[in-house]
Amino acid sequence: MLEIVWVLAFLVCVVFVWAFLVRKRPNRFGMAGPVSSPSSEQPQAVGATLSDLHAMRAREMVLLASKAATTMVREENSQIPDVAELLLQPTDDSLRRLCEMYLNSTPAQRVYITLQVDHTSGRALQRFGDTCALTAWKSKSAESIRLGLTAHAVDNLASGDARDVLIAVTLLFNAAKRIGADAVVLFNEIAEVSPSPIATLLRDYLRRPPELQSLQCMGISSTLFR
Repeated sequence: MLEIVWVLAFLVCVVFVWAFLVRKRPNRFGMAGPVSSPSSEQPQAVGATLSDLHAMRAREMVLLASKAATTMVREENSQIPDVAELLLQPTDDSLRRLCEMYLNSTPAQRVYITLQVDHTSGRALQRFGDTCALTAWKSKSAESIRLGLTAHAVDNLASGDARDVLIAVTLLFNAAKRIGADAVVLFNEIAEVSPSPIATLLRDYLRRPPELQSLQCMGISSTLFR
């Protein structure tokens, strides 16, 4: 009996330690804190919860895989370049080509493209999205914002954590504002061609109050845009 009590006590301690570490985990910009994870004080700022987005992706991937298995989709996808080759050793150039291909593809081809993305290539797409935000700021290019948002559409949470995507879209949103581009138009444009989880995330993001769209809210230093 005493051994069972000790085991339960140990498990409780593990859970508390894990919760503490997750809350304090640094974001990709090296700053600790809750970053983009919606707190209990923000429920109305984000329409879908993070768990909702991941559950949505899981359901959608099953449907997409079934759809992509049809003869019609296979034949249509034979007309586009090998996506796996572009993702094999992803570079900024290959990911830019992939995002441009995605934007110029049919809905069925977009299904095929997103199904080729795994965790590793999803993380590469996420990093490319960050690069696009900084490129947009330096070159004053709205097209870079569009490509950065498209990278997250192609990733479709394959990278694994919706909180990181929220950080990334905040970077793109603020870059768009700083170069005078219409962030609302760009976000809605890419939401139209995005899988459901990313489309929901982008549209919900636009409904956030300004203070929850700031770099500081996500733990991102404003010096990135200096």
